[in-house]
Amino acid sequence: MHYYYYILHRLNALTAPWLSARQDTEEEEEEEEEEEEVVVVVVEEEVEEVKEEEEVVVVEEEVEEVEEEVVVVEEEVEEVEEEEEVVVVEEEVEEVEEEEEEMRKRRRWRSRRWRRKRRRRKEEEVVEEVEEQEEEEVEEVVDPPDAAEDDDMFPTGKRRREVTSPYVTYSDVPTAPNSMEVMALIRLLLLLSLVGCHGVSSVIHSLKYFYTASSGVSNFPEFVGVGMVDELQFIHYDSNSQKAELKQSWMDRLTRDDPQYLERETRNLLGEQQRFKADIETLKKSFNQTGGVHTYQRMSGCEWDDEDDTTDGYDQFGYDGKDFLVLNLKTWTWTARTSQAFSTKLRYVHNRDLTAHLKNYLTKECLDDLKKLLVYGNSTLQRTGRVT
Repeated sequence: MHYYYYILHRLNALTAPWLSARQDTEEEEEEEEEEEEVVVVVVEEEVEEVKEEEEVVVVEEEVEEVEEEVVVVEEEVEEVEEEEEVVVVEEEVEEVEEEEEEMRKRRRWRSRRWRRKRRRRKEEEVVEEVEEQEEEEVEEVVDPPDAAEDDDMFPTGKRRREVTSPYVTYSDVPTAPNSMEVMALIRLLLLLSLVGCHGVSSVIHSLKYFYTASSGVSNFPEFVGVGMVDELQFIHYDSNSQKAELKQSWMDRLTRDDPQYLERETRNLLGEQQRFKADIETLKKSFNQTGGVHTYQRMSGCEWDDEDDTTDGYDQFGYDGKDFLVLNLKTWTWTARTSQAFSTKLRYVHNRDLTAHLKNYLTKECLDDLKKLLVYGNSTLQRTGRVT
């Protein structure tokens, strides 16, 4: 028993250092593990701090980007607001301009209405004066000294004149008229045509061409063309001479500057003569007419208001003193005044080249020619009170 205890004691004595060392080792290991754990914790904390710092940096960058985007958006908003303000201002300016334009239109309308009334009064005075002169001329021509002989020649009695502006019509015309009578009547027809719808105005300037073709008239040209600027004749053409002639001395300056002017006008008027000659024969067939005196007329031209720079134009035809075909420049449509005019209307409507030519002439070329003639004839037209 004692030996057993002795053995145990010796074993304890022998293992005590080892156990102590082992215990120390375990403690050291534990301390190392604790230290490692501390180091790991510290590293983890540092890693977390680094991550937090990186996240902070990223967030700051994102914040900066957002701020930059906000600045860009604010600038865009400012631009949009400025554009909206500009648009609003432009709209206000447009409204003001529209109101001013409407006021100008109203003033022009009132001014035109007043000038039309004034022209109408002048036209009535001129027509009355012309009618009185014509009645005297007709009485002298139609009622010669040998009244009985005249009654035998013209059983229908004294001829009657019906005026429908801007044309003149004659009814009860004999089939074999006296040449002096017809010449007097045609002169009167041309005179009344020239003082038709558009009278003299100190503000509105006009350029008009009158073409008259006649049939059944002896000792008188079959075709006459006359050009008028502010109611002053400046060019004349007839089928007898077949040559355009100047009627104003100041036109010599124009022909010096434009040597081909007379040749060009002669060529154009010769073309009108040929067309009118064919048209009047066609119209006589349309109206079932075989004899007697007949006239086919055209008035074409333009107007320019030197106060407000407004323009207008017209193109109309007449047959035997009555309206035949009229062009509406606002709608560019033809209006047939008689049933016989429908075929002519359809021919013009389907002729696109003619429509384009008329539109260019009445809205541009005619106005350019008018202004050019006003420059050349300025001194003469001023003396006659036709230029202000």
